[in-house]
Amino acid sequence: MTFADLVRGDSVFLDADTFVYHFQPHSAFGPPCTDLLKRIELQELSGYTSTHVLSELAHRLMTMEASALFNWASKIVQRLQQNPAHVLRLTQFRSALQKIAQMRIQVLTIPAEVQAIRIGPLGIATNGAEYFCEYGLRIKKASKHPTTWVVSLANELLGYVPTAQAFVAGGYEARTARSSKLAIDAGQLLLEGGLRALSRVK
Repeated sequence: MTFADLVRGDSVFLDADTFVYHFQPHSAFGPPCTDLLKRIELQELSGYTSTHVLSELAHRLMTMEASALFNWASKIVQRLQQNPAHVLRLTQFRSALQKIAQMRIQVLTIPAEVQAIRIGPLGIATNGAEYFCEYGLRIKKASKHPTTWVVSLANELLGYVPTAQAFVAGGYEARTARSSKLAIDAGQLLLEGGLRALSRVK
């Protein structure tokens, strides 16, 4: 089956490759990807994607643009980390994300539950993520409770949630873990939700 086989009214989930071949034209794959996105924009088809796909797209466009702009053939992520000012010169990923927002593509979200419980001086914050320890330490530091525990994998399984730094720096299985499917900022959103919940159990 090809994109051309999709008929009016069909729904399609768009992965990062579809967007990459559209924004970084590929002689073979670029035209069908561009045609597909145009059909979605015209509402012939319903297009869906996820925040994880958009994060992957941004990462790939950044590395591709940096490679071309700075003439880097290897160690692109490492070089961007060592030269953070260079990141500010990268514009293609921002432009691409703005254009996607105008294409009538629905970005799927995942509802997540955060909870807080207080037992005397102890505040307990929970969420369903396999949470990087760094987030737990940040919650403990910002909590107003004398003692704070952070419980992960509570009541649901949201998946593996690395820090934003781990995504950029290539931390342990940030992109390769099967359950790492959320956006780069998912951990921060859970952190903020946990702190809000803790502030309400006085």
